[in-house]
Amino acid sequence: MQSSWAMFYQYIPVYFIHTWGNNINLSSLYLTVLGLIMAFGLIGVYYWLLNYFSLKKISGACFVIALVTSLMLLIVHKVDYFYIAGSVYALVIGLYYPALVTLMSHELVQAKQGLLMGYNTMLMAFAWFTTSFLFGILSKFNVLYPFLYQITFILMALGVFLFSQRHQSTADNRIDNKII
Repeated sequence: MQSSWAMFYQYIPVYFIHTWGNNINLSSLYLTVLGLIMAFGLIGVYYWLLNYFSLKKISGACFVIALVTSLMLLIVHKVDYFYIAGSVYALVIGLYYPALVTLMSHELVQAKQGLLMGYNTMLMAFAWFTTSFLFGILSKFNVLYPFLYQITFILMALGVFLFSQRHQSTADNRIDNKII
């Protein structure tokens, strides 16, 4: 999912200029707003949602909303929809990241949690530099290909998430059956 966000965030100025002829100042302003929305999700909304929903439900909903907004970005080519869908997507990324990292760290012993954070940071850096390289290549063929890349990585991340949750619930059932 980090690759999909990296692709989206880095590709916005290129897409804006290519599609609507917007200047770089407007693109920069929008990137700033997206960063603020993501931070608001990460700092404020996430902790509020934890009062009402489990980490699994927050993570699952984030995947679905990210997929829907990404499809909207791909299909609807109106600047107003782009602003709305992109803003929702930024909020969802702000919610998804702490929820998923917390879910993963709960699966590890405390001594290994720092290692998880290190791997996660390394993967985020990898996502940023590979997507910045790829969006240039992909956009040469079609201006919408980077959005297809984004959707592909969301689907892959959703598949891994669902598989891990299925595997986890099966393991939980085995443990519960042994205790009873």
